[in-house]
Amino acid sequence: MIRLGLDVGERIIGCAVCDPEGRIAVPCGALKRTHLRRDMAALRDLAREKNVREIVVGMPLMPDGSRGRRAEETEQFVRILRGFIRIPVRYQDERYSTQEAEERLREAGCSMEERRQRVDEMAAAIILQDFLNCQPIL
Repeated sequence: MIRLGLDVGERIIGCAVCDPEGRIAVPCGALKRTHLRRDMAALRDLAREKNVREIVVGMPLMPDGSRGRRAEETEQFVRILRGFIRIPVRYQDERYSTQEAEERLREAGCSMEERRQRVDEMAAAIILQDFLNCQPIL
């Protein structure tokens, strides 16, 4: 089953997809947020294009596991997303995904500008891969 992973930020939504077997997550771009309806339409189009059957959204929990303002905003975003896209949406803990993405890009030798451009989609891939790693092997 192809899944779409999302790292929902205030200005950018990082996107990643997995292979049909659900083993490997790869970055597939970032959506610069403009207007809520346009953002939802762009995500709907991406899901159709990639034949997505489930969406995994990173839940920005606090270090102690509690929910703060960003988690509440993400939950509101998902409520709206569910109204636009008739695909199941699940959450995955995304604590430290951005820091991990930055570190991976740095280790790969990416310049500061490349890291800035790719960190959101890499964070989405990490979120989705963490989700996939927790799924039972069939």
